[in-house]
Amino acid sequence: MRCWLFIITLINLFQIGKPVHCVLCDSFSGYCDFDGSTCVGKACVTRTSIIEEGMTRVQKMCSTSNSLRNAAGCHTTFLWADSIGQECLCTSDFCNSSPTPTLSTYFALLVVIFIEL
Repeated sequence: MRCWLFIITLINLFQIGKPVHCVLCDSFSGYCDFDGSTCVGKACVTRTSIIEEGMTRVQKMCSTSNSLRNAAGCHTTFLWADSIGQECLCTSDFCNSSPTPTLSTYFALLVVIFIEL
């Protein structure tokens, strides 16, 4: 029994530091076309923000920070040029590959703006 617990513990330790493969792009057109560019890191990041009227920036990349592995999920934060946007972190291979921004992202942003008025 102890042998199995030891083996399971070792497997889990190796999974903690396992690198993830992510999509890599930076776009000002509101979405990223996957051109095959990838990176390897400890977590995948997707950032989306309206930086000027009619211009949405989407950035997908890798994070090399250990602290971000525990912060998986999406949150609202200040991004570029003091614009408020959404930053999403995930920890599985190509988890940042979905098309962005989604209709729900725009809807959420409109709700926040409406509430602030």
